[in-house]
Amino acid sequence: MLRRFPPLPVTAYACAIGALLLALASIPFLGQVHAADLNGRFWLTEAYLMIFPTAMAFPLFYRGVRLLGPARAATTMFLVPVFGLAIAFALLGETVTVVQAVGSVLMLTGAWLAVTERPTARHGSATDSGLQLTGSV
Repeated sequence: MLRRFPPLPVTAYACAIGALLLALASIPFLGQVHAADLNGRFWLTEAYLMIFPTAMAFPLFYRGVRLLGPARAATTMFLVPVFGLAIAFALLGETVTVVQAVGSVLMLTGAWLAVTERPTARHGSATDSGLQLTGSV
C-alpha cells in the first residue's frame, strides 16, 4: 500500500475507518456520556492524541517502513512503552519503578540489537549450511 500511496493519505484513511468502527462499537454506551462533563482538559487530551501519536507518528512510521523496510521499522514499536513512561514521568510526575526502568532498558537493548548489523559468521557456523543470519528479510 505504501509503495503506491504517500503516508499521510494512508494514515487519514486508516484513522477514518478506525473512527467509524469505534463509533459503531460505542453506540451502546452513548447514554452514559454527559456532554457537560467533557471539559477543556478532555478536549486538550483529544487534541494531543490526534496530533502527536496519530497525525505525526503514523506518517513517520510509514516513512520508516518505506526507507528501512517493514522488519526494521517494526522495531520502533519497542520504543512506545519507553517513551510513554518517559512522558508520564516528565509531564505527569509519575514515578518510575525499578521494574519499569529495567523493562525500559531491556526494550531499548532489544530494539538496538534488532537493528544493529551483526558480523558475518565464521567457518563452521549455521551459514555454512545455507542458513543466512544477516541481511534483510
